[in-house]
Amino acid sequence: MLREALVRTTLALGVYRPVRLAYEKAWRRELVREQRALLERLGPWIEPGDLVFDIGAHMGRFALAARRLGARVVAVEPNPATARELRGLHGPDRDLFRLVQAAVGSEAGHADLQINAHRHSMCTLSDRFVEQTRKHAAWAADDRWDNTVRVPVVTLDRLVSEHGTPKLLKLDVEGFELAALQGLSTAPDVVCFEARPYMAEDAVGCVQKLETLGGYGFDFIGADDRRTLNDWVTPGAMIRALQEDERATSASHIDVLAVRRADHTAQVLSPAADRDARKAA
Repeated sequence: MLREALVRTTLALGVYRPVRLAYEKAWRRELVREQRALLERLGPWIEPGDLVFDIGAHMGRFALAARRLGARVVAVEPNPATARELRGLHGPDRDLFRLVQAAVGSEAGHADLQINAHRHSMCTLSDRFVEQTRKHAAWAADDRWDNTVRVPVVTLDRLVSEHGTPKLLKLDVEGFELAALQGLSTAPDVVCFEARPYMAEDAVGCVQKLETLGGYGFDFIGADDRRTLNDWVTPGAMIRALQEDERATSASHIDVLAVRRADHTAQVLSPAADRDARKAA
């Protein structure tokens, strides 16, 4: 309740952004470290002016890191409370930041969004995610998902038609990543999606969907915020890693990174070399 009151007050006064950033710098140093890790992760892939889709923007840290690298960001977030804070954090600059208050799925329409009672930024359209999280997450036994709101659903293709094809697509939609990708028919240069070991078949489906768009090499980012395989592997090798590699199967979650290669081979390229090769192609 205290947090909610502080959020309302700082938003009303127009000081939400400086207050939040100052609080995180002083009292939540782990969030500052997370921000630095994000900047290091995104830096090789994003140049000033690039378009980034942040699907499942949550508290806006990914979007903030992308903006600090000069990207234009389209952030998609269905949770009304979180979307309100995103507006306060990023402001009204529509040239650099646009917020779409909706969920993303395979088809446009409306759906029931389940919101976690204890983690207000965590929400999902997936009944299976709620069920599996209750079984597998250490913190889930006492958690409740008893708040449901009806939200609009858009497709990635609709977002592309309105804003353009992103250089980088980030997907973190709590078990609904595959449904979101099923609504995409164009290929961003870089895709990053969250995967959880207890929903490995969905992650496999995401890799297979990206394979249909063509030309991706894969790796995954583990708990240390670094690439794990240190190679751009084929879709088949990535699927085997999701199913068999202990660094993926024992983690609470990982981020799968898919990067389009200029020559469509399995050669190993650093992020910078891959970017330069695409420019030369």
